[in-house]
Amino acid sequence: MVKQGFLRTMEAAAAIVITFFFLIIFIPHQIPGETALKNDDVLTTLSKDPAFRECVTQENSTCVNDTLRPYMQQYSYTFNVSRTGNAQPRLPEKQVISESAYIAGNDSLYSPRIIRIYYWPRE
Repeated sequence: MVKQGFLRTMEAAAAIVITFFFLIIFIPHQIPGETALKNDDVLTTLSKDPAFRECVTQENSTCVNDTLRPYMQQYSYTFNVSRTGNAQPRLPEKQVISESAYIAGNDSLYSPRIIRIYYWPRE
């Protein structure tokens, strides 16, 4: 009777070890929602810059592009600035990261805009 209980306990322990081994080996290590392309939240940093906010509220694409360029050196990118956020740019058939920020304006002027940056690794 004691031998059967011991064998069943060993059988259960072996099943648990095999199950954990299977999970560790065969389940992918990268979480699908996460990516290695993340660029440290460029818009979070830039949305605090008054000069960048002014470029966005005036919809000055040259100024926005000049401000983004140093942050996006290792990526190809495109962006759009709009009032509603409905504009859809043409994107490549690749893994594309998207960031967006809502910029309401400056201290004296309420002029809300949504800026979206789409970026992917350069080839």
